[in-house]
Amino acid sequence: IGCPGGGLLTLIEWIIVVLLWQSVQYLSKVYPTLDMLLLYAQCLSIIQGFNVPWPKDLYELTMVMSIVNFNIDAVTPACAGISWNYYKSFWFTIFLPVMFGIGHLAWVGLGYAWMKLVARRTAFGGKLALSCFITDAQEFRQYWMKSLSNWIALLVILYNALCVTVLQAFVCDDMPNGEKVLRIDPDQPCGTGDHIVVMAFAVLAIIVYVFGIPIALFLTLSQKRKQNKLKDDESLTLLGFVYTDYEPGFWFWEMIITARRFILCVLMVLLYAMPQFQLACGLILTIAFICIQFL
Repeated sequence: IGCPGGGLLTLIEWIIVVLLWQSVQYLSKVYPTLDMLLLYAQCLSIIQGFNVPWPKDLYELTMVMSIVNFNIDAVTPACAGISWNYYKSFWFTIFLPVMFGIGHLAWVGLGYAWMKLVARRTAFGGKLALSCFITDAQEFRQYWMKSLSNWIALLVILYNALCVTVLQAFVCDDMPNGEKVLRIDPDQPCGTGDHIVVMAFAVLAIIVYVFGIPIALFLTLSQKRKQNKLKDDESLTLLGFVYTDYEPGFWFWEMIITARRFILCVLMVLLYAMPQFQLACGLILTIAFICIQFL
């Protein structure tokens, strides 16, 4: 895409992207239609990564849409004067949920401290001018559940970016001089100390994120279903965005959609060197999930 506006414009783009992420995270939980559009945009941006000679206009459109996949490369970090490569993109992506989680914990901790301060001042007969923050234990628990729900929603939205980023760490190409380099970033040789560390963390990320997210959601919802708690206020606050848009008998459908996203990511990364086979598998996968949708 290049650097049409220089570093300042890129920094502004980053701010806009962060605000967009937050807005999408909130609105997709409130408006089911927007959630479906988000899913469509995410799948389209994955298919854009297939090894196909896309028309330039379509390619640039899908690059913009890849922002909804938390693709920081879409806003060209190098334009801001930052030395950027796959490794930095890898660390940024896998630690992004951790950074957001720490941010949420810090904000909840601030709310808890404020609640204690209110309780202490009230006990001594004092009054505080600010009353718009958390003031009792029940309100704090509700706020904690909403914050945890927002973090889980972020993990769901981030799923595509996490899958693609960690899988790319294992794909290397042979150069004419016999050297192996990363396919996603040919400037980075394979088998070096940095690459081995990245692969180790990629394996951990596959366990925690790629398989951990859908398995944890499925087991949690399955347990709540057995306990007849899917309609409880606490369950609805925490995970309602995962299953309330579907019929009661299909509470697990979000995990089916996640499986489709995972397979698309695998096709995009691992079959890139076989474009015809890659495209055929993608088409078969899409038709298969459409058929499953209408069964």
